[in-house]
Amino acid sequence: MRFENKTVIVTGAARGLARSAARQLAAEGATLVLADLDEAGVKSVAAEINESSDSLERAMPIKVDVTSKEMINAMVDLAMETGGKIDAIINCAGGYHSYPGLIDTTEDEWQSIIDTNLK
Repeated sequence: MRFENKTVIVTGAARGLARSAARQLAAEGATLVLADLDEAGVKSVAAEINESSDSLERAMPIKVDVTSKEMINAMVDLAMETGGKIDAIINCAGGYHSYPGLIDTTEDEWQSIIDTNLK
């Protein structure tokens, strides 16, 4: 178990690549803090991992908007409370679902893209 006694934060964990990474990390023994804006989705992934693991507390879900410093701080605090340290962060949060193109993008949309993907 390569990740035994390791604490890993995975953002964007409710679906896709991040969900798959979280499942693999759990199988390798990691303690996980799973973060996503989709609270129901991230809770579902954590429940799935916890039901299939040897420990009911292998995955801890938390709702996080990665553009919110307060929510990021709460995520880090949860990781520190859960594992005592943070060994890795897999940041898969981001993207933009309805990009209208450079010319048609408003200033607010552009700022949202920058905040979500770069902050």
